[in-house]
Amino acid sequence: MARTERLTYQTTAKLCDEMRQIGITPSIRKLQAQLGRSFSTITAHLQQWRDQQSQTRISDTELSIELK
Repeated sequence: MARTERLTYQTTAKLCDEMRQIGITPSIRKLQAQLGRSFSTITAHLQQWRDQQSQTRISDTELSIELK
């Protein structure tokens, strides 16, 4: 990624998803090593991604309870 491009949430989330698929837990340092961007931006994006992952797990749990 060229340094002149703005780091978007979508870019960070995609990398988090890719990391998780290969068994790596996304962290600020791991993302920063890959993206080379500021910790503050990555921290905000990672927190948003984690929040969405939590919401997805809650929704999946609620659905499976309803199916029982």
